Amino acid sequence: MIKKIQAVILTVILALSAAAVTAQPAFAKEKTPFTLEVKSNFFPSKTVSYTDVNRYADQNGDIYLTVDFNIFAKDLQLINFQVNHLTWDPNVLEYDVEKNSVMYLRRKVLNLHPLLTEQGFGAAVVTNTARVSEGKLLCNFSNVSEINQVTAYSLDDNENPVPGTFTRLIFKVIDPSAAKTTVTFNPSVLSFDDEGAEQPNFKYWLETGCSDDDIRTNITDLNMLGLSTVITPEGDTAAPAFIKGDVNGDGEVDVADATSVQLIAAELLNPTEIQKLAADVNGDGKADVNDVTLIQLFAAELIASFG
Repeated sequence: MIKKIQAVILTVILALSAAAVTAQPAFAKEKTPFTLEVKSNFFPSKTVSYTDVNRYADQNGDIYLTVDFNIFAKDLQLINFQVNHLTWDPNVLEYDVEKNSVMYLRRKVLNLHPLLTEQGFGAAVVTNTARVSEGKLLCNFSNVSEINQVTAYSLDDNENPVPGTFTRLIFKVIDPSAAKTTVTFNPSVLSFDDEGAEQPNFKYWLETGCSDDDIRTNITDLNMLGLSTVITPEGDTAAPAFIKGDVNGDGEVDVADATSVQLIAAELLNPTEIQKLAADVNGDGKADVNDVTLIQLFAAELIASFG
């Protein structure tokens, strides 16, 4: 008798479970993330996915994503620069001319470097905007005499060197249902000299040859330029050029970062300037076993922050 009752109960449970599955509404299906991929020949490529990009909509319902291309080359100044083109999918993103203007960005970015739309800080900018509706901005800007003393880094509130924004781009998301879209930003020339040089020259340079991917340079270690790419929803808190503890730059602080710090401390890994900042989680100016311990504790959720 007990077995028969158990069998009946099991049959009822299975029937109810099947009915519940059948009754699942269509909207229970998992959302497709919105993914923005940024490609560049000089700057690192970056991909960010948002499970619900609509959560960043402003009071007008508009969604804006900001892309920063940063340079962190202490003791250098930017001398000459040219950009071949910027491209995007106009069916998914809209290049917001007003938000990409100098007057708007000047209020947003400390020590903003030359822009793609009009006269920037100490830079003569020539831009062909005729094809913006097609998702193309063709650019060429270069003026050595005007750009003298534009540092290849910025300063924080305490006058400490930090990554500086070379170019900031702001896009309006007009199709948040798109699964993935790509922005391509390809400079053709970046030239630097020592900061404070009386007669600035092209001491360090990167340039493209016959194609955007044919890169030539006289710089033996490109890490000295501290190039980085940061993507931030404009409705969110501005993302830093680095995250404390995230030494490998994957957006997470975990055991892999602790290992990277160990390698840096043992001089088995030559870190970039940004990696040095990310590795020094206790702020004592060096990456050592103390930082490794703090990162391990943070990864294990035994501490909530680095203090």
